[in-house]
Amino acid sequence: MRFFLGDDNGQLKVAKCIYSNEEWKVDLSVIDNCIKSGREKAIQRLAVYQHDKISLAHMDGSLSLLHVSDTDEPPALLKDWKESRFKPEEKFVGLAFTNQGDIISCTNNGHLSLMQQTGVDMDNVMLKNTLIPKRLCDWKLSFDSKNFIFGGEEVEVSLWDTERAFDPSRNVRKHETLSQLPKKRKSKTLDLLEGEIWRAKNVSNDFLNLRQPVHNTALTFVPLSNNPTSSSFHILSGTRLGSVRRYDTRVARKPIADWKDVSRSGIMAIEKGNIEYEAFVSDCGSNLTALDLRTGRILHTYAGLAGTISSIASTSSPKPSLIASTSLDRYFRVHGTDRESDKKPEVLSKTWTKTIPTCVAWDGRLSPVVTVDEDEENADTIWNGIQVVGENSDLSDNEEEEESFVKKRRKL
Repeated sequence: MRFFLGDDNGQLKVAKCIYSNEEWKVDLSVIDNCIKSGREKAIQRLAVYQHDKISLAHMDGSLSLLHVSDTDEPPALLKDWKESRFKPEEKFVGLAFTNQGDIISCTNNGHLSLMQQTGVDMDNVMLKNTLIPKRLCDWKLSFDSKNFIFGGEEVEVSLWDTERAFDPSRNVRKHETLSQLPKKRKSKTLDLLEGEIWRAKNVSNDFLNLRQPVHNTALTFVPLSNNPTSSSFHILSGTRLGSVRRYDTRVARKPIADWKDVSRSGIMAIEKGNIEYEAFVSDCGSNLTALDLRTGRILHTYAGLAGTISSIASTSSPKPSLIASTSLDRYFRVHGTDRESDKKPEVLSKTWTKTIPTCVAWDGRLSPVVTVDEDEENADTIWNGIQVVGENSDLSDNEEEEESFVKKRRKL
């Protein structure tokens, strides 16, 4: 099982997880990504397509597409380009491949771009740019690539149509923000932007009747088990105040569930688990918890974490039931999620990465390498090397040594 990691020094690393002798071991190595490394090339977002294509978003506003093979061959740089509207204070909050292999990137200032391959090779590409609201903290593309969501500081969770968002005829206003939209106090209808399908509504005022601030820090899609191809979604949102909210775009704009105080330090990352009703949430402290999406109850919390979990990657299959995480304490960890046994899920392996990892992604393949126990493998060799002592064995040399030793003792 293979995971790709990006760090704050612009290095791309691969972590090969191997199950051997009833334990998980990690082989971590640095990939020569054909790109100059350095602090300005820090990898902020990472995405994987068809197991061997990797897209990277760097701190200086540049993006790159690499082809990485399963062997030790050096990777090939397929394409590199730059977000022309990128400013030094900006950062990438989203990066994803569409089902057709196109690449969509998003910055916190709402600069959304699409890189499409128009020819046989990567020399023929088309770049499309558009604007969405600013002050974003997270952006995610849906499973079928037809929709995306985003949220941020004073930006409510919003669901958009991908094709309409990049429509050239869409009326895009410069520095467009949700807070600048005209508010119709008497109208019950929502003034959606062009390309916007649904927008959440803030929760009710607190016990002092004061408006609660909007600050969505982490988002993810939750597929519907009865109809995974539906255009309606369940959305999970983590807030700066430590709450996790669940939205149903078919029902209402307000969250159908608001689980408060999941964390006291704010939500850092959120990822859907392998089980239908499970999600993994990390906070700005050093906690990584599994959350029950039916009740909002914390199923378990992983022990032994010393740094903030910056990114979480989940596999699509419950067997083996694993998630991977990167942390600001410079560790890459593999976590078990199986709760069928009496043993509580725990950290199965942790590997020192030397630099601070910023993001992690699974390559999409379930291929755990199971090695043979070394003791069993070398058993025949060990037994063949032992001298077999039988009735007709020649022990004359040993007997002569023993007699000489006895004579010397008698003389003494």
